[in-house]
Amino acid sequence: IIEQLIAERAKAGRTVASDDARLLGAEGRSAARRGDFAAAAQAFRAALAEDPFDGEALFGLGRALVLAGERDEGLRVLERHRRLVPLLDAVDFARRGVDLAPAHAPNWTALGDAERALPRLDRAEAAYRRAAECARDEESVANALRWARLLAEDKGDVDAAVDLLVRTARRTPDARLHVRAGDVLLAARRAPEAIAAYERALALRPQDAEIARRIAAARSGDSR
Repeated sequence: IIEQLIAERAKAGRTVASDDARLLGAEGRSAARRGDFAAAAQAFRAALAEDPFDGEALFGLGRALVLAGERDEGLRVLERHRRLVPLLDAVDFARRGVDLAPAHAPNWTALGDAERALPRLDRAEAAYRRAAECARDEESVANALRWARLLAEDKGDVDAAVDLLVRTARRTPDARLHVRAGDVLLAARRAPEAIAAYERALALRPQDAEIARRIAAARSGDSR
């Protein structure tokens, strides 16, 4: 259907919509089949401008560049495609898990992890949020730990990460949530708040030597 639309638009002298990555990719493949590799590369570049994670467009661009005589750039693009493929495969696998069991929180968490690895952070966060909505107690802890990493490490939003961990801990008391909150706060050089978080963790696990070590390190200013 897409190929037919391309042909009809070409006959009418119209170009593909500049914001439709699928149509732009199809236009690139059509140009490549005609042997017009310069036009193919242009179309694939436009497709990637709309969707940088379009694996077909990335491969098509690399191949078109090589065949158009731009070998070095083409090989660099193909190498990027090679690195991207397993990440896209992981997203596809996780998405199929969600399709099979859409109310199973760990499936949504796995999708969030896969999207984060690309990284498509907004999609990852949406998946983590959906996991939180349908998670049971233990599932909510695992999901919050991953979501908090995205917020703190990828988005630089320490307060949002800590708030998420604290809210989850109210629902499901778990020392790991307070430890992660402490780690996030300590990395942000907020030692007094980090110590308080570690102490909440220690209250749940009074014999945990690692938590006690974290408290001592934070108090001494050694965050290693």
